[in-house]
Amino acid sequence: MSDTISDETTLVKFADDLTLVTPAAAIVSVEAEFASVQSWARDNKLQINFAKTKEIVITRCGRRGFMQPPLIPRVARENLVKLLGVTFNNHLSFADHVRKLQIVARQRQYLLQLLNRQGLDSTCLDIVFKAIALSTMLYAMPAFSGYLTESDVNSLQAVINKAFKLGISPQFLICVLLLVGLTASFSKLNTNRQHCLVPLLPPERNLETRSTLRARGHRFSLPQCKSELFKDAYINRVLFSYF
Repeated sequence: MSDTISDETTLVKFADDLTLVTPAAAIVSVEAEFASVQSWARDNKLQINFAKTKEIVITRCGRRGFMQPPLIPRVARENLVKLLGVTFNNHLSFADHVRKLQIVARQRQYLLQLLNRQGLDSTCLDIVFKAIALSTMLYAMPAFSGYLTESDVNSLQAVINKAFKLGISPQFLICVLLLVGLTASFSKLNTNRQHCLVPLLPPERNLETRSTLRARGHRFSLPQCKSELFKDAYINRVLFSYF
């Protein structure tokens, strides 16, 4: 895939999925950037699936006087989208994703109850619970857990509490699992220079001043967080909390 027209625009690629991220203050409009993508696709004999192409405009909740950008021809604008298995809305709320996780977890808990009635021992039940329920709940969790509200966390914890009451699995604390996942994911990022998220990291601290600052578990400069949304993003949260 070719580069974007503007350095302010970001292209995120995964297999045959492409996400185009354009800030509101960008010099080049999202329409122009998308037209560039279409041009590249035509030149390379590729066809864009417009039925699966969606646009979402992310704004702060309760913001007044916001002018929506012009619609892109043939591209549907949605308030709720699913990206690589994670659902979020135009205010970066993941409440809908949490609700879907609850539904899936409850369905799989019913399956585990059937296995329990058939005599499957507790050790095997715990393994199956982690494989088909807990793994689904924790999928991509470090990336968006900073945007979860207390209500979202409590909803996920309720699923685990119910599994514990049913004798399906030991009781876990979802907040601890989130912290462990955050630390583990950054450990890989901190040691693997080929990691796909390395370009998102800020510059490394000056070697001359690094020893005079408070010891940290990483070598990077701390970013300037000008908003809560920016502060709660994965890279920023982990840089401030990882020691």
